[in-house]
Amino acid sequence: MQNQFVNDIALCKRYGISKSSIRRRVQDGTLPPPVKIGNLKRWRLADLDSNDEQLEYVKPGEVQS
Repeated sequence: MQNQFVNDIALCKRYGISKSSIRRRVQDGTLPPPVKIGNLKRWRLADLDSNDEQLEYVKPGEVQS
């Protein structure tokens, strides 16, 4: 199975966030770091899917404990 990768633009669309938010989330560990392919930064879809499964989602209006 081949690895599938996405760029920062696709990542922005996936999460509805800006490029600067992507950088912050990588720094604070809520997003996996990108893989360097030459001069490009790409994220493995499998890493993102795995990360999403581990995140705790809070519905709007709910109080996080």
